[in-house]
Amino acid sequence: FSKFGLLLDLLRGDGHGDHGSHVDKGIGWNKNDPLDRIVLFTESVKTLDWLEAHLPKALKLKTSGKNAQVARLDGGVRDVDQMEIVNAFNRADGPLRLLLCSDVASEGLNLHHCTHRLMHFDIPWSLMVFQQRNGRVDRYGQSVAPEIHYLLSEAADPAVRGDQRVLE
Repeated sequence: FSKFGLLLDLLRGDGHGDHGSHVDKGIGWNKNDPLDRIVLFTESVKTLDWLEAHLPKALKLKTSGKNAQVARLDGGVRDVDQMEIVNAFNRADGPLRLLLCSDVASEGLNLHHCTHRLMHFDIPWSLMVFQQRNGRVDRYGQSVAPEIHYLLSEAADPAVRGDQRVLE
């Protein structure tokens, strides 16, 4: 779907906008750079499931074993396991490059050690949630200016206004 295509165009950064998006060039993400990682938030667990099933394949990321490049944080992950994932994501010598998150990861986690990039795949209804999510990479000790991206859905019907309605 178009939002997934936009995400791929942004991450791949090839400048082609292959998925009909308005992307002239991507964000310059380098999945091979140990200090260039992505935190991606969704609102819906169903969306998180879908992204977990499709995004790693589209980006050619490893999903299992000790060299897994993708991890997931949601309410179904035990606290102990959440801390292990956060610690692995924050280790520069670790393989994790993409952290897929529900709002369970929006408070109290320091994710800024190896990344400055955060994406909102879905737009939350609360502005406080934006602040909480953004605060995972926009923290004291962050050595690179945070890059925070919001993927907006545009509705065909102007009365609906899609994600713009939420932001307004």
